[in-house]
Order: sequence, then structure tokens, then C-alpha cells
Amino acid sequence: MKKNKKENKMKNSTKARIIAGGLAVALLFIACAKEPKEDPIVTPEPAKDQEAKLENLFDVNCSATVKGHLTDAEWAGVADKVEAALNDGFNSLQGIDGAVLKGKFRKVFGNGDIEIIVEKNPVGYTKWKTSADGKTLWLAYGALDNNLQGSVVAAVDKMNTPEAGLAQLNKQNRVRFGGAMSPYELVQFNKKGYVRA
Repeated sequence: MKKNKKENKMKNSTKARIIAGGLAVALLFIACAKEPKEDPIVTPEPAKDQEAKLENLFDVNCSATVKGHLTDAEWAGVADKVEAALNDGFNSLQGIDGAVLKGKFRKVFGNGDIEIIVEKNPVGYTKWKTSADGKTLWLAYGALDNNLQGSVVAAVDKMNTPEAGLAQLNKQNRVRFGGAMSPYELVQFNKKGYVRA
């Protein structure tokens, strides 16, 4: 009988240990489940100065430098889009007016000192603007996928004039660029009838 008592005590204590261990594990799971999980802090990628050199534009020795203060994700493909728009714009020009504009493209980009700056938050324009000396072209980042080819053709035409960056509307709401009429879309008007595209 003593053996049975001893065996029963051992069985009961083993059962108690198993139950206690199970409760401890269950409580551990409950405690871990109730503890709020902290989300990892995600810091946005910082914008930085980016730059790419475009060479052999228009199948000749013309070049430009594309710059922007953008994140790596925003910058991805920007230089390729600008290069494609310049080359496609150049190649789309036909006839006598097209030949004149092609000459302007070669003249503007022939020295390789042109800077094309892509701005995330443009001020004073919505698509493009140029400097008075015709050596800088600003493009709005948000307009890179919105008729960029037409924008660069209109901008290059203005870069070769003393009025770089501005164009006068006529009565048919067209812009006079270097004597030729242009149907390019214009978006901002001021009180004097000038426009920045």
C-alpha cells in the first residue's frame, strides 16, 4: 500500500508539474500577445543632388547635363525621359520650320554647357522655363510624363532668343516662337498676355 501511495504521489506531482508548466507557457503566450508590437520607424528616403550627363544628342556631338534634387526613387528614369524627349522632339521636326528648329537645337546644345534642372516644386511655371542667357532649362518633375517632347521643343526654341522663357500670345491663342506659329499647349497667363508653359 505504501508503494501505491508513493506511486500516486509521484503521478499527482508529475501531473501537477505538467499542468503548471502548461499554464506557464500559456501565460507566456498571453503576455506576449497582449504586449503591443512596435512598428519599425520608417524614415523617408532623403532627397539629394542628382546629376547625369547626356551625350551624343541628335546623333551629333551635342550634350547637356540633367540635374535635380530628388530621391533615388524619384530620380530613376528622369535622365532617360529627358534624353528621349530631346531626341524625339528633334527627330519629329519636319519641313523648313523643322530645319530651322533643328539648327536651334544644335546651336543650343552644341557647346555642352546646357543645364536641365528638374524641380519637384516649380515656382513661377508649371511645365518649363528657361534662363535669359539660354543656358538653363527648368522642367517640372510633375510634367515629365505630360507631353515632355512638346515642352522641350518649345523651350529650346525660346532658349535661342533674347526673350528666353516667355512667349507672346496672338489672337488665335497661339504663341509666336522665332517667327513661326506653334500650337504647343500653354497653361499660365499674366496680365500682359504673356505665358509660361
